Amino acid sequence: MNETAPENRTMGPGAVIGAMLMCVVFGANIVAIKISLRGMGPLTAAGIRFALAAAAIAAWALVTRRSFALKKGQLSQLGSNAVYIKRIISEYKAFQIAFYPIAFITPFLFAAAFILEDPAAVHLDWPVTCALVYQGIVSAGAGFVVWNVLQKRYGVVTLHSFIFLVPVSGVTFSALVLDEAVTGMNFIVSLVLITLGILLVNAGVGKKKRP
Repeated sequence: MNETAPENRTMGPGAVIGAMLMCVVFGANIVAIKISLRGMGPLTAAGIRFALAAAAIAAWALVTRRSFALKKGQLSQLGSNAVYIKRIISEYKAFQIAFYPIAFITPFLFAAAFILEDPAAVHLDWPVTCALVYQGIVSAGAGFVVWNVLQKRYGVVTLHSFIFLVPVSGVTFSALVLDEAVTGMNFIVSLVLITLGILLVNAGVGKKKRP
């Protein structure tokens, strides 16, 4: 995708499908986290998740010859929240917004895990390992970069109208993978309301951009 400044432009069908797919990826991440916690503490799991993500993003950036260089003062900006990101996102490459905060927090997570959790309690079986790989490479790695590319192109407000799909997909995957109970009618009503909200937000953006 082309990394351009955010314009809050109308999203085409491809971009809408991409944003929805990313929300499904993030929702499935909730289930992956639950599975990984069967084999280790939350701090250890988070440290491994972000270490894998940082490594995957760095490897991709190196292979595609993208620059890691930041301007003076930009590193401190990358710890800001999503609202502030809207104001500075055009100054960065999408992968930088994902990579630097992840790379910064990872050592602190491992340090906290070393102090607060028992390393002997770590148990890596096949489901736990797959869950960690999914969290690190698919969700936090590729997912964050793609989401930031979409934010740069369409704006934070437009993209965050899709965020409500994350818990819906999380509940769906929890029912499918973990066999957790789902209340049918509430789930359907939630999905309908979320879909209407996404349509209204994108329709509003389209009308705003018309001359």
